[in-house]
Amino acid sequence: MRFLVLTAAALLLAGCSSTTDQSPTASSPEGATATPGVPSPTTSDTATSPAAPRELAIPALPGEIARSVFGVDQADVVSGDAVEGLTLEARVACLDPEKGAAWFEVLDARVDSTGELNSVMSGRLECDGTEIIVATTAPFSGPLQITFRQVPPSAVEGYAILTND
Repeated sequence: MRFLVLTAAALLLAGCSSTTDQSPTASSPEGATATPGVPSPTTSDTATSPAAPRELAIPALPGEIARSVFGVDQADVVSGDAVEGLTLEARVACLDPEKGAAWFEVLDARVDSTGELNSVMSGRLECDGTEIIVATTAPFSGPLQITFRQVPPSAVEGYAILTND
């Protein structure tokens, strides 16, 4: 009996294993083991997931007049004034997993008696993450607003920044 116990212990220490491989595979996340400092594998990582990494890098630009951001850092800000005769530059991008299109618009933000905001420029962009740049000459000195119009419901993030050089 003592011989059988010693033999079984020796076999366990020697690393005897069966022919059936039961190691975890990449296709079965529930069988995977965690490694410190390495994210666990997931079966789905989509742009609409709340924990999904940000795809657009929102630039900080000199001469910023206004910005509109939706998604992670939502904001609509008028931070400066256009200067008549200088170039206005709109830098716009958005991200939509379904690759829809959006419109942006630059509006005269001066207060007038009618309360209407008149359009200074506008444009269409594909929501594929590519930044577009549209430029024109400022028709007056004063505040302008940039905003999004007709954003696809599936769009997850976007920015529109207006600068004056």
